[in-house]
Amino acid sequence: MTGLYDNQGVLRCAGRDADDCLAYAELFGLAADRYSLEPLEAPRPLQSKPAPRRSQADQSLVLGQG
Repeated sequence: MTGLYDNQGVLRCAGRDADDCLAYAELFGLAADRYSLEPLEAPRPLQSKPAPRRSQADQSLVLGQG
């Protein structure tokens, strides 16, 4: 992946490659001295953890039975 950053350091476009970002720059009329292209790391899938199991006492408190 490639990112196009404006001259203030704001990511304006993330594309599969530099051609995607250059097309963005052309579409919005960005001059070549107004942006830079930088490689981006591919996003990693989020790792989720199962919720901790509640004890019977905890469940009673949540349900207002305690």
